[in-house]
Amino acid sequence: MRGKSVTIVDAEDDFSVMLKRLLEQLEMQVSLVSFADYNPQLHQSDLLVAGPGPGNPLDSQDGKMMRLRNIIAARLESGQAMLCVCLSHQILCDILGFPVITKAVPLQGTQQVIDLFGTQQRVGFYNTYVGLATQTLE
Repeated sequence: MRGKSVTIVDAEDDFSVMLKRLLEQLEMQVSLVSFADYNPQLHQSDLLVAGPGPGNPLDSQDGKMMRLRNIIAARLESGQAMLCVCLSHQILCDILGFPVITKAVPLQGTQQVIDLFGTQQRVGFYNTYVGLATQTLE
């Protein structure tokens, strides 16, 4: 990853700053820009990371959600590399046609033990919404 450029689109979550630090440790050239200020012509990069943030990914009346939706859809259409995290991942799921639902019980900071590729691991969950796969992968 050394030398590759990455733009992180911050959706009002300080986790974006931690992502920036992690990617800098991989010797990537990292730019952090607000969703409101992102311009694909000005912020060209090898990888776009659409970041986490608060809000309902399905709220078509929320300007932030619509802006993120446009950013993600345009990058997807371009075929260029993109990673969507948390809120942005939920928006991507909706764009791709996966059902996005509100969890019955929000998992803000909840820890659970899960099977991670055959190993039991304690992990933290931070989501109120989730995209659902409609079929299993084999």
